[in-house]
Amino acid sequence: MQKVYAHPDIGMVHLAKNALANHGIAAIIKGEHLASVAGGGSAWNEAWVELWVADDAQAQEAARIIDEATLPDGATDDAPWTCPSCGETVEAQFAVCWNCGHEQPEASA
Repeated sequence: MQKVYAHPDIGMVHLAKNALANHGIAAIIKGEHLASVAGGGSAWNEAWVELWVADDAQAQEAARIIDEATLPDGATDDAPWTCPSCGETVEAQFAVCWNCGHEQPEASA
C-alpha cells in the first residue's frame, strides 16, 4: 500500500479517489476523521486527509491520474499563472488567486 495524495480538503481527496476508481485503481482514504482538527497544535499537514493505493505497482499511474484530475485545465505542476486582476503569481495547483479571489483564466489553445 502506498500513499499517492494528501490534501487538507476532504473533497479534493474524494475527487482524486473517484478519478482512480474510474481508471480501475483501488484506493482507500486515511485520516478522514482528522480533517476537522486541522490546525490544532500539530504540524500544519499532520491532519491532511490521505489517499493510498492498494497496489504499489499502480502508484505512479495513480499519481498521474490524480494530477490530471486535480490541476486546473491547462495547468502543469511547474507552470504558475499570473492573475489578470491583480497581477499576483499563483501556483499551478490553484484555480483561484489567493490574493484577490479571481478565477484562473482558461488556457488559450
